[in-house]
Amino acid sequence: MARPAEKTTLYALIAAGAAAHATASAALTVRGLRPGADAVIFALSGGDAVSETDLAAFLGLGPPRLRGHLDRIVARGLVELIATGPELGPHARLTETGRDTAAILERHWDNADRNLRRALGKKSAKRLRKMLAKAATSLRR
Repeated sequence: MARPAEKTTLYALIAAGAAAHATASAALTVRGLRPGADAVIFALSGGDAVSETDLAAFLGLGPPRLRGHLDRIVARGLVELIATGPELGPHARLTETGRDTAAILERHWDNADRNLRRALGKKSAKRLRKMLAKAATSLRR
């Protein structure tokens, strides 16, 4: 490597991602939840029961990985599994506690995003969003 890793764009992106992950995860860990549980909770926050198949497809998770998330958040009383639909297949929906938790997680996310935008400034925050989208596209190739 021609220059130290700390001086590369990829390193800066990874460091920023780790800091963002830690910030986003803070509200989860105090509630005994793991990263990824927020995505499941937010996906269910529409109110209707969602089939496990549809939920897995929406989140881009395989059934075993989704099952692990669901088992953990069901055990916490945030989600309930019900049999519904013509096939009486398993569907997930938030409990009242789950809806309260979703609101708390959403406020935490919004506050963290607002603080970041405030620190960067409106123009820089917009430019950063565009640059990150371009970087993500480039890295997927």
